[in-house]
Amino acid sequence: MRSKHQFYKVRVATFALLAFLLFPVLFGGMSHSSSDLKEGNSEVLMNNIIWRETSRLTWLGNSTKPQIMRSGDGNYNIVWQDDRNGEWDIYYLRVRPDGFKVVNDTRITHFKGNDTNPVIGVMGDHIYIVWQRYVSGHWAIYFSRLLYSNKNILIEIPPIPVRKINTDCINPKIAVDSNGDIDLVWQELNGSHWEIMYDKLDSYGTPLFSPILVSQSYMDSMRPSIVVDNNNDVHIFWVGYSTTPGYSIFYRKLSPKGSFLTEIRRISVVSPKSTVESYYYNNSLYTVFSCSRERLAYEVIFTRLSSSGYTEVDDTNLTVADKIDSMYPHLAVIHNRMFVVWNDNPMGVIKFSIYDLNGNKIGKVLNISASNSFFPSISVNDRTIGIVWQKEVNGKFYLYFRSAEFPDLKVESMSLYAQGSNITLKASLYSSVPLTTTYGIYLDGNLTLLRNVYINNVVNVEEILNATPGWHRVKIFIDPFNHIIETNESNNAMEKMIYVKHYSFNISTNPVYYLPAGRWSNISVYLSNTGNWVDNYTMRILYNTTLFKVQPDFKKVRLNESENEIVNFSVYIYRSTIVGNYTMNLTVRSISSGIVEMRNITVRVLPYVNFNVEYAPMYTVLPGKKINIELIIENTGNCNDTYILNLHQSKNWPMMYESKLNVSYHSSKSIYITLLVPNGTYGFTKNYLNLTIKSSRLNITKKASIMVIVKPVHKASVSILSLIENGTYYYTARIKVVNEGNMRDLFTIKLSGNAAQFSYISNASLVLNPQGSYIVILHTYLPPYMPAGSYKVDFNVNYDNRSLASVPLLLTVQESHQFIVNVKVLSQGKKVVLAAIIRNVGNTPELIMLIPKLAEKTNATWILYYNHKNFTNVTSVYVKQNQTVNVTITLATNLTNGMHKATIIFRSASHITKNVTVEFRVGEKSIWEKIGDFIMGNLTYVIIAAAVIVGVIVYFIKFRE
Repeated sequence: MRSKHQFYKVRVATFALLAFLLFPVLFGGMSHSSSDLKEGNSEVLMNNIIWRETSRLTWLGNSTKPQIMRSGDGNYNIVWQDDRNGEWDIYYLRVRPDGFKVVNDTRITHFKGNDTNPVIGVMGDHIYIVWQRYVSGHWAIYFSRLLYSNKNILIEIPPIPVRKINTDCINPKIAVDSNGDIDLVWQELNGSHWEIMYDKLDSYGTPLFSPILVSQSYMDSMRPSIVVDNNNDVHIFWVGYSTTPGYSIFYRKLSPKGSFLTEIRRISVVSPKSTVESYYYNNSLYTVFSCSRERLAYEVIFTRLSSSGYTEVDDTNLTVADKIDSMYPHLAVIHNRMFVVWNDNPMGVIKFSIYDLNGNKIGKVLNISASNSFFPSISVNDRTIGIVWQKEVNGKFYLYFRSAEFPDLKVESMSLYAQGSNITLKASLYSSVPLTTTYGIYLDGNLTLLRNVYINNVVNVEEILNATPGWHRVKIFIDPFNHIIETNESNNAMEKMIYVKHYSFNISTNPVYYLPAGRWSNISVYLSNTGNWVDNYTMRILYNTTLFKVQPDFKKVRLNESENEIVNFSVYIYRSTIVGNYTMNLTVRSISSGIVEMRNITVRVLPYVNFNVEYAPMYTVLPGKKINIELIIENTGNCNDTYILNLHQSKNWPMMYESKLNVSYHSSKSIYITLLVPNGTYGFTKNYLNLTIKSSRLNITKKASIMVIVKPVHKASVSILSLIENGTYYYTARIKVVNEGNMRDLFTIKLSGNAAQFSYISNASLVLNPQGSYIVILHTYLPPYMPAGSYKVDFNVNYDNRSLASVPLLLTVQESHQFIVNVKVLSQGKKVVLAAIIRNVGNTPELIMLIPKLAEKTNATWILYYNHKNFTNVTSVYVKQNQTVNVTITLATNLTNGMHKATIIFRSASHITKNVTVEFRVGEKSIWEKIGDFIMGNLTYVIIAAAVIVGVIVYFIKFRE
């Protein structure tokens, strides 16, 4: 039986005491007053931050519009515009946190014109600078890259334009992403209004895509700000004007490739002179801007957005409403704090304050500089803050720099000593600067004590705690509520374990358990608390998981002093576990004392018999083929066994198999059933095999059912029985189609080949039973106008648009040689020219020889013009089918004047000869011949004239009498 619980009190600080201790820490810095940090002061502790004295950085010309960005080495990079050479140029320098110049003023631009408004980005030792340059009547955006190496600056890439067009581009801002690419925004004049543009540059200043219009407004959008997040997504803020409500801050998010991820969102309503600056930290966008509300002075307003662009903290005043303008705010976020700087107008004092991530002020507002100071810029790292600004001195502007360092609190040592129920804690606390803070003592995770302490370098503290018996975690935590911003928050605590009181226990169990395989059984453990305090125990059984399963294998037990309990564990022995002795390990641990006891438990496994049959339930096979069906018998018991196989089938197909099989334990063997499917078996025929497998050792029977399905075969053959030529151009073929598959199928007949269009068949489709056949008649007519040659017809048998068989037929068109000739006299008299016209009307090309001869057997020379060439007395012409060829024949021999005859002989290579005789004149005609020619040429008019003359004569004779 369990004994009665005993309770022990833990001494804890009361709420009133806790509030009293926390009050000066939580609320001591909530005053809205400002404190001065004079420019000449040495190190000063304000707001628990060490401020170094102010350093003047420039001494020549006018130095304005500074921008600052920290490097990974903790130093700060500064760029500004300077007119020390008569025009505005871009300058760069690097300073340590103590204000020492690591690199002196470095002139970046040497342009005979103005370079202004520089911004800076840093990636490793590379410094990226972007600014605006007035060139060719417009402001353009320029880029340069510097390399910090061996405490020197190398201008790796001299100034190059990244946006130079016939309009003004001003106010550039950049952010460097994790790939080293530069995200760039600027204000660009689009006709009559300003737009916000975005582009991405590689580390060489080359744009990666065309500029993207972000603002998409028909009214002015200006003074942009840009940040990138951990995913390299781009967040752009700007001041835009609209008729209603006037000036506002707008926001838009873009992907690394420049696609829009959000619409344009209005963040806040602002004033005409408002500027906006943003910072990305822990998946949030921290934005500050200057604004005048209700016609009062400009104040610094804070807004926090999520990385998706939704408001998390709406407009929150960071500065107190008064008559002084708070302008040009700039911020940085680290250590879960916002650090904000701005300048007041018109005095020009640089202000600094710390806020939590919701915009609540922590500590005092500090005056970083005296009057006439403007345009501050801030950058931070884990250890320091760097601020740069411009200050007017005797009518000139110079750069000033001031830095601050976060302190470091540390628990240097801690020791614990237990006596009875008391624990004595001794600790050594360190601070890098003298300050007052708090430390808390935690006992087992609960805050027990909270005290104020003043630390000047190192202080030793000692506390006594009251604890219950057992193991305890004791931790001392300096600045437990993180009121002080530190360079290292990880060394603020130290924790140790200490044991109070004594605990003991005893365990016993049976040395051997006889357990059957394949069943759940219990193992019992007797646990007794032999100590004098309440204790908690863990009991774990370690075993071979391939042989056993224990549920649960881990238990927790709580026992009062002198109490005992029987704890049962359920054990399942796998059927595959072989008979024999096996050992399990029992471990019992006291949670309070950490004392461990171990026992070995022997398990004797009893015999077990069982088996499994593995087979595929379905097979497919082709007709006429053999198939081997495999059955795998697995002996899952822990002894050898013999199995007897009986089989029955629904079809009487030839079959062979073994009827007995011996299988050892933990192994398996295969039985193969060889089955032959008869030829001609129809597709989708099913044969059911019903099997019974029985163990010869025990009366255990298992059954199996296997289905054998005959695969459908779609197959056909084609053969030409006869081919008859009916005349010159007609063909008839008898073609036999045979279904050689095992299915009743529908076959389609298709013709292809260059003679298919002149052919037709008696059947376009056939339905055939297995081994069925049909004779298809094919008719072909080859028109005589076809060119002589061989033509192919492919006879195709298809099933389901798939070709099963095909046979080609080769048909012939005989040659037919025919041509027509004509000879004309083109000219005669002084020059005799004949024209020979040859037309091939056969179905094959012809080669024809032309031979002109005089009928009177007088030798003469003829010039034959053919194919742009002249031939003498004879030539051969090549005439394609349906082609006409002209040959001009000119007489080159002088003949006597008078009529002559010439015979043109046409002789083809196919042994066809045609002669054409023409008559022509040589020399001029006589007067009577010309008169005759005239009368014949104008015979119609001569007859009409004669008729008129005869009519006139008759008139005068008959009617004038």
